[in-house]
Amino acid sequence: MKGRATDRQQQRASRLATATVGLLAGLLAFAFLDAPAMQRLEAPTLDWRFLLRGPVSPSDDVVLLLLDEPSLQALGGWPPSRLHLAQAVERLSSAGARVTVFDLLFAESGATLQDRRADAVLAEAIAEAGNVVLGYAFVFNGNRSSLSGAAEPPVMAALQHYRTGPAAANRLPHANGAVLPPASLSEAAAAIGHMSVLLEADGALRCEATVVALGDGFYPSLALQAARLFRRLPPSELTADLGRSLELGRQRVDLDSRMRLPVNFYGSGAPGSDGGFRSYSLIDLLQGRVPAEGLRDKAVIVGSTAIAAAPVFVTPYDAALPSAVYTATVLDNLLQDRSLKRPDWLRGLDILAAALGAGLAYAAARRLSPTVAPLAFLLPGGLWVALAYLAFVWWSLWLAVALPLAVMALAAGAGALVHSRAEQRRREAVARERQNLSRYFSPAVAERLAQQSEPYGLSGSQSATVVFIDIIGFTGLCERLSGEQAIDLLRGFHAEVERAVFAHGGTLDKYLGDGALAVFGVPDPLPEEAACALAAAVDLQAALSGWSDDLVARGLPRLAAAIGIHHGPVIVGDIGGESRFEFTVLGDSVNVASRLEGLTRDLDVAIVASEATIEQAGVSGRIPLGFHRHGEVSLRGRESQIAVWVWRPAEQSRSGERRAAG
Repeated sequence: MKGRATDRQQQRASRLATATVGLLAGLLAFAFLDAPAMQRLEAPTLDWRFLLRGPVSPSDDVVLLLLDEPSLQALGGWPPSRLHLAQAVERLSSAGARVTVFDLLFAESGATLQDRRADAVLAEAIAEAGNVVLGYAFVFNGNRSSLSGAAEPPVMAALQHYRTGPAAANRLPHANGAVLPPASLSEAAAAIGHMSVLLEADGALRCEATVVALGDGFYPSLALQAARLFRRLPPSELTADLGRSLELGRQRVDLDSRMRLPVNFYGSGAPGSDGGFRSYSLIDLLQGRVPAEGLRDKAVIVGSTAIAAAPVFVTPYDAALPSAVYTATVLDNLLQDRSLKRPDWLRGLDILAAALGAGLAYAAARRLSPTVAPLAFLLPGGLWVALAYLAFVWWSLWLAVALPLAVMALAAGAGALVHSRAEQRRREAVARERQNLSRYFSPAVAERLAQQSEPYGLSGSQSATVVFIDIIGFTGLCERLSGEQAIDLLRGFHAEVERAVFAHGGTLDKYLGDGALAVFGVPDPLPEEAACALAAAVDLQAALSGWSDDLVARGLPRLAAAIGIHHGPVIVGDIGGESRFEFTVLGDSVNVASRLEGLTRDLDVAIVASEATIEQAGVSGRIPLGFHRHGEVSLRGRESQIAVWVWRPAEQSRSGERRAAG
């Protein structure tokens, strides 16, 4: 009952420790999930998911009209004439393009009359088309007054409807000014949107800055304005809940606290490549080689892929993605609702995964050996990584990976440390137990008993060889010795007994004052146990003879020992209460061995062994020299007689000499 109660207490303590680790892991995840350092670790895991998924095809709603190298060569280089751009706007309008988006940053009008006329022609074409979106760039982290061309965007470029609070507004990107197209172009356009991008710490572009703050206004991006026009929505239908989401008509787009939209990149973006958009060259459009059906009802992104002119960005699939392809990707994400999603409730799922995974990793690591301890982290970590990847592919959800894996690894390490410490304590306890047991048992038996978590328990009858050892006349010797001398003499005798018994694989059952009880063949019977017992008795007599010579030389009395040996059935196990037990042998064989030890005085011999012992030893052919059959004798407390063999040191010597001579 006490053992079971202890087990229940240990189980409760283990469950409490696991719950505590899970709670701490959840708190760590809550505190550090959005930390910049953790976001830097998280970003590459998103790239790996893109690469593992591979390229996917964009929709047919967005096409590219590119100022590529052939176009620039044919049109006279960079920058292209605004007259040619006006002609492109007219042709796109005639072909039925639903919206034309210029991913080009128009500088101020030139100083010449020809430049101003070109601007006027382009403005007229833009106004006539009525579906053109122009871009502008924000300036960050500078002194606005010192920036050439920096100004505030017109009021029509700002969000008309938004919900915000001081905290939400402060988390948005804040600009110092903006570099705008000429006023004539801005006023002619159906909408203008910012083209600014915010790169991650590693220089990669992963999220669209949908809204940027400047002064008291909040300004949407170029792709966002293009999506609104493509849906034919008025400015009032673009609503922002700053720090949470955007509403594009009936479409809700969940964003993070900085109003960033995680971009679902389709591929390298190169024309004709996997994940690439359908594209046409500007010179082909101007020369009438682009079919109208390829442009009808499409969102056309006009931009440059020329090496010298196009801004490029690092993405998961491309080290130099042109700005026009990036804008097309974001626009297609919005139109098809394919952008990555990271809503607030997903953050709660990340924290829950970190807590549960850490608890599981800790609990498993506490139970696993060091060689397989990594499985404690790999199992929950692998499951979460697999779930994060499937959620990314199937539902475009961006689950956090870096932080949950980090806390799971920490928890697994803590569990392994606890396991290691518990194992160390267990080894120390086993070592102490082994050291204590080695005083009474042979090393093999001591090792076996030390490894057992429960008492050995009575195991019934088994064969064994019992040996009783006693110092002859020790009581009389003590009368002539001081107490200290008697104790030292007894300790020396016990040491000789231990060496002889353990050297032959026996168990020292107990000390009986000036005597000892040893047993051979327990806890596991051995075929040579009787021979081992006889050999141990003979060796002990030889050792005591030599030790006695040393005692006499020091002026102490000589010691002599009597030994009785019997082979037969015994009951092996432990006796005692729950807090203290004694491993011992019980039964008639023990009594017989004790009587045989007492018989040595009557027969004037050093060792008396039962014939059953000699017969058992004869099976292995290892009967020591000096034993001879004495005959049958009567033992106190037994009705029938028993045949015995006796041994004297002198007879061993003479027998050995005769064998050597023969």
